[in-house]
Amino acid sequence: MTVRISKPAFNLRDKLTELDFARVPYEKMPPQSIIQRKRFFVSSFKQTSSSTDLDVITGQIRPIFSSSQILIELAVTPYGGNENTLSARGRIRRGYGVGNGSTGTQIYYNRRMFYRTGSNGALKAMCGQMVAMDEPHTTDILEYVFQTSVESTSGGSGIEFYADGYSVSAPENVMTIMEIRGNS
Repeated sequence: MTVRISKPAFNLRDKLTELDFARVPYEKMPPQSIIQRKRFFVSSFKQTSSSTDLDVITGQIRPIFSSSQILIELAVTPYGGNENTLSARGRIRRGYGVGNGSTGTQIYYNRRMFYRTGSNGALKAMCGQMVAMDEPHTTDILEYVFQTSVESTSGGSGIEFYADGYSVSAPENVMTIMEIRGNS
């Protein structure tokens, strides 16, 4: 027994013009695609000479997919006032919901984000990048906070972050948070 199946004819050009190529739905994005990206800056001058964590940059993102990874990139230029010994730490914390990042889970730690030793250690500033990948497994709002604290100091040294590139009206301290589509 033979069965014949036929479909009505259609115009391929018309079908292609009906497709919207301007925006691919999130669900159709392949694994490892960037789903969203947000940037945050130091909003006002920040300075500390304390061993207590100081929040420098805070940012929030709400993942589209619970299987996504969150990539956090920091580009910072800490300035160490004075010329005596100074060692400053840097860390990134993640909290669930707005206002919970400062005490949240530590996902990155750098003991010597900035280091200078002795009275002839003339280094005053250095640009550094910190990168962390997080897998929070949620679609709730996530808050990421970059913090610093001073490990050792002498002569009143402190660590400083400027909001405007030291009076040139351009940000020099930025945190970029990206949602990367997971494999599942």
